[in-house]
Amino acid sequence: MQDATFEELTHMIFVEWVLYEPAEIKKARVRLCEVCPHDHIVDDYVECGLERGKYIKYCDLCMKCF
Repeated sequence: MQDATFEELTHMIFVEWVLYEPAEIKKARVRLCEVCPHDHIVDDYVECGLERGKYIKYCDLCMKCF
């Protein structure tokens, strides 16, 4: 898992996920945040209350926040 590439991790998480234990998929998602090229950055607005909110940026693939 430590040496898995971006392509291997995405295949494991999004295609073959049924073959792995939930703990293994969780580890793969953590590793994916480290190796993801973060090409799909999303700007989003999150409401935190009735009159408050904040803007966030995150990778649409690995969900890492910036």
